[in-house]
Amino acid sequence: MVRISNARLASTAEWDHYARECRYATFFQTPSWAKLWESYTNRRIRGDARVIEFSDGRTALLPFSCEMGGGGLLRKYLSSPAGTFGGWLSLDSLSEVHGGLLFRHILRNYRNLVWRVNPYNDQELKLGLKGAREDETQVIDLKSITDEDELKQKYKRSVRKQINKAVRNGFYAYKAESWNDWEKYFSIFQRAVRRWGEDPKDHYSLDLFRLLSEMSGESVVLWIVASRSNEIVGGNVNFYHRDHCVEWHASFLADYFRFGIRHLLVHHIVVDAWRKGYKWYDFNPSGGHEGVKEFKKTFGTVALRSPVIYTILENHPGLRMVRRMRRRLLEAMRR
Repeated sequence: MVRISNARLASTAEWDHYARECRYATFFQTPSWAKLWESYTNRRIRGDARVIEFSDGRTALLPFSCEMGGGGLLRKYLSSPAGTFGGWLSLDSLSEVHGGLLFRHILRNYRNLVWRVNPYNDQELKLGLKGAREDETQVIDLKSITDEDELKQKYKRSVRKQINKAVRNGFYAYKAESWNDWEKYFSIFQRAVRRWGEDPKDHYSLDLFRLLSEMSGESVVLWIVASRSNEIVGGNVNFYHRDHCVEWHASFLADYFRFGIRHLLVHHIVVDAWRKGYKWYDFNPSGGHEGVKEFKKTFGTVALRSPVIYTILENHPGLRMVRRMRRRLLEAMRR
């Protein structure tokens, strides 16, 4: 009978190999994504990938990260940082038995875990995910598209009208070419946060975008939409890995939405991804915002399941200690 014979720490080289070769891997499961968060959080979040070896010689890799809290007393595991697609990677053909063993190993050994199931790993989705919070991501299936006109026909008529409006008004899209483009994009993001009535300090800082700009290349792209007068009015941060192109962050100047700038930019990026042979354009889950989801559907998307599993330990001894310390501090402040 097949069993897990060993679980060991993976080297960065091993992690990179699994991420490059696994057919259902996404950028969110690469060491590059984990290292980004390690740098941004000053190692509060750090990569903790493990190789799982089976008794029949097959292997899998868990591309997890660990988040330290409570002054180092608490550990929370992230199947992938920032709530993105996680789960295991494998270069072997794994059976349902292997999948079940991995699932039980994860639940038993990662007792304080956030795991968003990878919608491209069919085996994960077949598991009995009891207690998982159901969620989905909206994607455009690019595999059967033969030309740009066929792609446009997947869109609703309103989307095509908005794209044409943006073009008529002189808006255009391009890849960010300098740190100056990233800085301007970040300022647009901060304006959007204030428009939502929130404090920019509660959101990602400029440091994260500086790190992303240093990663710019084939895998990380900031797409910009600009006016006829070359004013930057919005952008999208997209990640590319194997067959998968995914939006991760987007911000626009509200005054320009009426010109169809969001529609134009999405279409431009989708066409670019299709021409380069990517099979999926992924909008990413919508965070429960129905209006955002409806916008994505206008591009002829299909929904792929991406449930979220939580194994949070409410009675973890370290958590109890932190709570006691917090209570004592509050009591001392009241005196």
